[in-house]
Amino acid sequence: MLRSVCFIEEEFGHRGQSLSAVQQKFTNARRQRGPSGLARDKKAISFGSKPSRQKGHMCRFAAAFRAFESDEDSFAHTSRSIIIRLMRRILVCFLLLSGCALPTRVHEEKTIPEVVVPAHPQRDLLIFIPQTDDAAASWLKWFVKYPQLRMVIAMSPRFMHIVKDPHLKAQFQALQKQGRLDIALQIPNAPILPLLMQDPPYGFSDDVIQIIAQSKAGFFKQWSQLPHGIVLPYGADSWELMALLDKLGFTWLVGALEAPGVDGPYQSGSLMVWDATPVVKPVGTRVRVWDERQTKERLIDSWMTDSKVTILPLDTGLVAFPLTSKTVVKSRTWSESDLSPWVGSNSKNSAWNALKKTRQVLEAYKNSGQASVQRLDLAFEEIYSAQSSNYFGSMGNPSLSPALAEERQHEFQATLLSVYRLIGQSPPDDLFQTANSWTATAAKISSTTTHAENFPDGREHVLIEEATGDALVSGGPDLKSLDVMATTSTIRWTVTLASTGPAVIDIYIDLNGQPNAGTPTFLQGRPYATEPADAWEYALSFSGSAATLYRTQGTGTYGLVQTFSQQTQGSQSSVTIPRDFMRGAPKRWGYQVVALTPDSVAPGKTAVISDFLDPLEISQKDLWQDLTSGKRSDIPFIRLRK
Repeated sequence: MLRSVCFIEEEFGHRGQSLSAVQQKFTNARRQRGPSGLARDKKAISFGSKPSRQKGHMCRFAAAFRAFESDEDSFAHTSRSIIIRLMRRILVCFLLLSGCALPTRVHEEKTIPEVVVPAHPQRDLLIFIPQTDDAAASWLKWFVKYPQLRMVIAMSPRFMHIVKDPHLKAQFQALQKQGRLDIALQIPNAPILPLLMQDPPYGFSDDVIQIIAQSKAGFFKQWSQLPHGIVLPYGADSWELMALLDKLGFTWLVGALEAPGVDGPYQSGSLMVWDATPVVKPVGTRVRVWDERQTKERLIDSWMTDSKVTILPLDTGLVAFPLTSKTVVKSRTWSESDLSPWVGSNSKNSAWNALKKTRQVLEAYKNSGQASVQRLDLAFEEIYSAQSSNYFGSMGNPSLSPALAEERQHEFQATLLSVYRLIGQSPPDDLFQTANSWTATAAKISSTTTHAENFPDGREHVLIEEATGDALVSGGPDLKSLDVMATTSTIRWTVTLASTGPAVIDIYIDLNGQPNAGTPTFLQGRPYATEPADAWEYALSFSGSAATLYRTQGTGTYGLVQTFSQQTQGSQSSVTIPRDFMRGAPKRWGYQVVALTPDSVAPGKTAVISDFLDPLEISQKDLWQDLTSGKRSDIPFIRLRK
């Protein structure tokens, strides 16, 4: 406005004329033009004052002032120019002042939308993740006790109790047909899948694909159908993992995303995503997870006290909300805000580095063009086993007993060393901090077959079967199999011969695979010895009705631990010993079983070997020829592959 006033003074003041004088001259000039010109002028200067008509006023000004363009009177022309410029500035000032009069624009913070109370009653999606199916019969009682109960049970392909009981399996299948039960896939060993895909710490997405593919195949074998949904181990999720699961054909998943709470599932591609840990408590639909790995408390009863309506993931009428790229998916679990239980500390990161190094060596072996397909498959099984969340979760974990933590660490290291042994390479000196002196031995294929099976309740089963009809002594004992069943409290050892008859049987067990860490010779009076890497920690000798346990004492010696009663049934001899004598995982141990003629086992005599487990490195015929010729003096142990 100040600039407009200055403009008026400038235009009129230099002529010494007042504004009223100019206006009077302007009026007289207009009258000389006649009534029509005066009418046009009146129309030109007649305008309203409402802000809503400002744009129209500008057009009227332009139309009115065009009437002066034909004037030849110099005074009229000058007056016209002055008035045009004056009115333009007044108009601009008016518009600016109008804008200043508007309320000040305040930046609005984004807030969570107001929660809308759903039209439907509160509904719950119940997820049960058992560690074993041994108590499966009790699960059925829940459906009887609570007629309105509908839930998801995540089954591992390693669950065998239901599958081996046709009546039990039929009841679960009936619940599926009734729409009360959905059986989802549970990945064995509960690997933290996002960490396997990320680099660091690992960065091999192909492993995740193979683990899931194997799990789906095992699920199909059990239930004669592929799983529609998957419950992620500990709920750990990521954008990359969801995209992969979508490609692998899953319809839905349950995870821990910590996304905004919504009344139902999210939709990512064709995948329905149920979030069990929303950042804001949802209204209308809840996801409730009972993971036995984290809590043994029976939650089903407390759930059903306030769950009025229970749903399944693929119920009709559910509305899915788009999961866009702007949605932050947090790396967390059902109960933890991050993945620190498995990564981040020095000990855990060191384990990831060892796993990654071993995987890189295996990848190079796979692409070398010289890989044995069978050994390659076995080596990958070892890698997948080493990815178990139990191993990483136990490292540096103060809540575990030192003995258990140490046992799991040794199992993890032995698993990685098995990979190098299978592919015929030595592990690097810096693979583990305490493993600089560890070496690996090559493995070759033999007729001996092995089988290892882990159960979710902690039991382990090992079976080694050897070719029969190859006894070295005519009519002597002929080995058929060694069976080991370990529970949390006992280990049962069973040796089966091809025929009945007296025999002395020695079982040698190497717990750690470390060279010269045990006893390198067999029991007294037995010929031959072990390889340095097979030096044994325990020996169990069956003779008559007793089984005697020996333990290494270092420096190549051993001592008697305890004598147990053995049970004999036909061609089978078995003994059960306390688990405390032998800690660790039987599938990680090395074994050799030697059958001796009983009359040759006596003080002052050299025992006569009738049979032994055919090793992986060499056939029994070639090994026996080398032994009898003096070319070698050691009998290799059997190292199990999962």
